[in-house]
Amino acid sequence: MNDTFIELEPDFFCENSVLRALQVLATFSYAKEISELAESDTAYRPQLLVILGKIGHPRYVYFISKFADREPLAVAKALGDINQPSGIPFLSRLLESSSESVRWTASQSLIQIKGDQVVETLKLRLRHPNQGVSALAARTLGFWGFLTACPC
Repeated sequence: MNDTFIELEPDFFCENSVLRALQVLATFSYAKEISELAESDTAYRPQLLVILGKIGHPRYVYFISKFADREPLAVAKALGDINQPSGIPFLSRLLESSSESVRWTASQSLIQIKGDQVVETLKLRLRHPNQGVSALAARTLGFWGFLTACPC
């Protein structure tokens, strides 16, 4: 793992000021249109998914999650922003991604969601064969102070 994790924080809007403005100004009233654009084969799907995560209703968790194989980084970010426990199974799978950036973003999103289900999910990954996965699980649990009571 890198010593500097800030490099892992994705900026989905660094090259597109129009989409950045949409992300800042979008409200739930545009969720249907944004989801339709994201569903079409578009180069801007990652940004649209992140926008949908910011403004979406909890029911959009499953819509966003269906793109986990094609846009894992955007899905990990969006599920954290939508902040619903129904996103935990998808984030758990993304936490085991081969991409360090995806794993980091999934762990950040799990921090946002919190709750007993997240704690149990992370405890299961403390002994994961991939040291990056187990380290992020420990970091996330440690963020809430759970590792002091963990019988690992």
